[in-house]
Amino acid sequence: MYKKNLSIALGLLTLVTALSCSDGKQKTYNNCSLEKTDKVVTFPIDPETRNNPYVYAFYRDKNGSEYFTMQNAEKRSNDILFYDWNTRQLAFKVKPEKEGPNGVGWVSGYYIHNLDSIYLVDAYGEQIFLINKKGEIKDKFNAKEDVHGVKLSGYKSYADYPLMMIQNKLYVTIDANRFLAHEPVTVTIDTDMKETVALPF
Repeated sequence: MYKKNLSIALGLLTLVTALSCSDGKQKTYNNCSLEKTDKVVTFPIDPETRNNPYVYAFYRDKNGSEYFTMQNAEKRSNDILFYDWNTRQLAFKVKPEKEGPNGVGWVSGYYIHNLDSIYLVDAYGEQIFLINKKGEIKDKFNAKEDVHGVKLSGYKSYADYPLMMIQNKLYVTIDANRFLAHEPVTVTIDTDMKETVALPF
């Protein structure tokens, strides 16, 4: 099968930081630094995969296996590709469905907490879906308003606006309307209580 190479030079800076600052344990990072390098990391992709993904992220599982992940944006695919960081080969795909009982529509971002808890942002920013590795929906979070009735313009998640999880709270950037006064730009979602709270900035 025909393969082409995907250069991930622009993402290397982020990944170097992640690798140098994390060991799989929760702690505070105070001594991170970036070092310039001529190293280029490449991954083989097939003709069905777009070579400029909207979203990409580094992921380390509970066993210490490391992956470069990206969403295949070709023909609005929802597929999340997991490349083994050591071998640079495709290890597996998570394939969220667009329609049906586990349908999530078109996805425009994700956060991998673990392989049983993958958060997806729908393309319109109206919902966040929680799925497992099989693509089965486990939960949904609304983006219309927070617990205090603050109206929200919609969630967004791209490589430069990633979702983040701290303890049980998911931090999400809002596609804020800058023409409105005091519209929040970030919310937290308590994934246990299912409460969305707009942050005061």
